[in-house]
Amino acid sequence: MPLASSDGAKPLVYAWGLTTSAARSVQQLAFQTFELHHYFDAVVTGEDIVHGKPDPEPYRSTAAKLSLSPTACLVIEDAVNGVISGKAAGCFVVGITTSFTIEDLSRAGADLVFTSFRSLENQLFDDGALLNPRAHAG
Repeated sequence: MPLASSDGAKPLVYAWGLTTSAARSVQQLAFQTFELHHYFDAVVTGEDIVHGKPDPEPYRSTAAKLSLSPTACLVIEDAVNGVISGKAAGCFVVGITTSFTIEDLSRAGADLVFTSFRSLENQLFDDGALLNPRAHAG
């Protein structure tokens, strides 16, 4: 999905991956039910890895399938173990409070935490503040 860069230079291109602890059959059912196949360039399920979250293997595996370094990846996570996994892999991790509190996700290492998908969407697509997650790195 090409997006304009913030400085008006060449478009930025993003690849989308899904990293889930669910079984492949559950992931495939969700993709079929909600017609999600065309949104993702790579999928890693719990069946594709040896060590699940909070180990970094799931996110490292997804990054590899996307031919990206984990440091070039933005992870959106709603679970403490997922945040820990993404951070351990070297990703920039955004927490969303659908399952855990701001405090829990922050304590797990999330770089940013949002309280709703709408606020995350606004940051990603309306004002573009998250289009370069490394700009947030301390």
